[in-house]
Amino acid sequence: MNYLEHETEVKYVDGLLAHSQEWQWLIEKIQERFEVKEVDSWEEYLNESIAMRKMFQYFVKVLEVCDGEWKYRKVIHAEMWEIAKFYIGKISLDACMQKVSYNVCKLFLLCVWITKLEKKDNEFEILYDIRLLSEKNYFQLINCESLREHEQEIMGYTETFQVRGMEVPLKCLEDNINQMEYLSDHDFLERYENVIVSYNAFSYQRIDEQECKTWQEEYLLDMLKVSFIGKKIQPMFTGSNGNVPEISMWSKDILKDMKNYFQDIRADFVLETISYFLFSTEPSKRIKLLHCRVLSEVIKREEEHFKIFNSSSYVFLACMHKDKQMKECGQEAEYINLLQEIQKWEEPDRILKLKEDGYPTSRIQKEKAAQYLENKFKEVENISEIWELQKYIENTIVAGEITMEYFRVLCQKFRSCIKDKTDISVATVYYRYMLFLIEINKNNKSIDKRYLQKEMIQTQESWQNFAYSEQCKNMQEFSYEHTFEKRELAKFSEQALTNPIVFAGLCTPCSEKELLNIMTSASESVLVYLVNRMELNAVFPREKAIIYERHDIDKLLLNYVTVLEEKKGYKLLNKLEPTVFMEAIHERFFENTQCYVAIFSEEEKLYQMIKRECKVKLIPCSNRISLALLTQLFPVLEIKIRELAKLLGVFPFKKSKEEFMQYNDPSSLLREILGRVYEAQQSFENVSDLMFVYQMMYNGNSCNIRNECVHGRNYLAGGSLRFAFRVTLFAIYMIDFRIKTIKQNVSDIQDI
Repeated sequence: MNYLEHETEVKYVDGLLAHSQEWQWLIEKIQERFEVKEVDSWEEYLNESIAMRKMFQYFVKVLEVCDGEWKYRKVIHAEMWEIAKFYIGKISLDACMQKVSYNVCKLFLLCVWITKLEKKDNEFEILYDIRLLSEKNYFQLINCESLREHEQEIMGYTETFQVRGMEVPLKCLEDNINQMEYLSDHDFLERYENVIVSYNAFSYQRIDEQECKTWQEEYLLDMLKVSFIGKKIQPMFTGSNGNVPEISMWSKDILKDMKNYFQDIRADFVLETISYFLFSTEPSKRIKLLHCRVLSEVIKREEEHFKIFNSSSYVFLACMHKDKQMKECGQEAEYINLLQEIQKWEEPDRILKLKEDGYPTSRIQKEKAAQYLENKFKEVENISEIWELQKYIENTIVAGEITMEYFRVLCQKFRSCIKDKTDISVATVYYRYMLFLIEINKNNKSIDKRYLQKEMIQTQESWQNFAYSEQCKNMQEFSYEHTFEKRELAKFSEQALTNPIVFAGLCTPCSEKELLNIMTSASESVLVYLVNRMELNAVFPREKAIIYERHDIDKLLLNYVTVLEEKKGYKLLNKLEPTVFMEAIHERFFENTQCYVAIFSEEEKLYQMIKRECKVKLIPCSNRISLALLTQLFPVLEIKIRELAKLLGVFPFKKSKEEFMQYNDPSSLLREILGRVYEAQQSFENVSDLMFVYQMMYNGNSCNIRNECVHGRNYLAGGSLRFAFRVTLFAIYMIDFRIKTIKQNVSDIQDI
């Protein structure tokens, strides 16, 4: 109870966007799902207000698009509607007071009234705020001028209902209105010292904040509700409505004010640590040493090592060491004690962890680590099963330290483990093994690089010549049949030739609605995207992932997806990372293109149309597609893209002295055009044809037909060759179609 189901939420938001004037259905749903009880005390009200705030939000949003009146079965819900009308200014305060009879609604009206007066003097949007009633000194954060003007009216209204426990919140309100400043309470830090000054203070701590009197105290405890991942702060909860706690409120000025308020090292322990992770502000020497002390104390108590390694003080000091900010502590007892404690550790895994995190290790520890690694290398001799091999090669430390002797053994073990193996784990082992070899090439100085290169070549050839075909045999085929009448296929093909931009929209849909449909579908099949997926390729297997480095258009599309999720996320059953939705979009682009290209039946007609328009002589078309028939089209496409670029004001040559008047590559030209479009329109909806050409022909995260074919990696024969041929024909036709459209409709372009 006290929430609306996903389908209802979607219908509700869609109604808001459409400015619907019919909301009786929502009123019925809210009365069905939300239960609010009458109260006799302030404490009871706080419990009931949780549901009331959500209900109030629905009512306010509806009133912003519709001022209709509805039928109610429950009086409390009707009174909440009246309060919402007061909030947005549909009725006066006096009129609202006359229509509110329940104590729980009177208290809610009081809080909404205070919120409205608070909003009047401050630049923020908020529906409901009771911090003036619960946090002393809150007046320091906001302007309370309007509240001071209406203080007597507010206090007079509170006398119209009898509720126990109102003395405390009303006293807090009165003090804030009159700017009564409360100084730091020494007892507060005494009570919470153990949770504040702790080796794992920042660990999503759930702390009873009822004893907090000031906003400074509440903020301080809120800061313990986070954790550190690397050098970033991770809130306890992140959702569409914000974070818990709200990290964005912890500005440099707020942290400074809090330091001045408490003036206590215990508070500084929290504040300076947060400031470091938020703003990279170097902490004071005494705070560094305090982290050293609490960490060394817990090590002395022989706390479990995994708790130590995941503790906030350990992470903090690891960052300090990596940033080389511990030099000033070198001669201090607290730091020396910490080093003495960690250097007592003899377990190799702990020592290696310390080295990885930047902590100084002793000579003896270094020797133990070296001995451990040597023994770890020797484990390769005992490998007999494929899962043992996979476990071994997943260790990046081994990759960086393995000797030539044991590397030779590993190469033999790899071949023996995969011999005669046909199950799906083989592809994963090939992939992990190649990553292991790449890691060796990058970080290992003792391995003969010529021998390593030879092993990498042999591994790739082994997959391409033998393992790939065996793995394909193990794949389970899922098929779907759909029957088309000849006249339907002919009509579709004719429409595709009439307007190829429409055809592109079917293959690579870029409108907000279509992308959102893809995202919605992905959010309903969440498990598919939460597991690692291996892609079998004739060249080599790899984990499916989108690479964003040097892929500007995918970065822009990712940005669009992020914005779309923020704007229309209510439609999604499950919240996923934007990168996950990007995977789904790329998959849909490929699947759609495969489908629509396959049912296109006028291949020869399209070829002849391009041949007639082409200034380059093309070879005759044949039902038997050859590589030559395809590759001759690539320069034709490049010429067309350069022509389009000129029409759109994009210089088709490289803009550098060293590469003077050398043609820019077509992918760069398309990226620049698409980038300009996105900058101007914040979408790709009107350039689905250009997106089709870029994704299918030049994007390494998609089909990348031109480069894959030219470099002899794919689209060389069979069905893939025919697919590439048709896609390339459409790419040329789309660019030519847009060129002609521009020339026909724009009068002031240069005649090319």
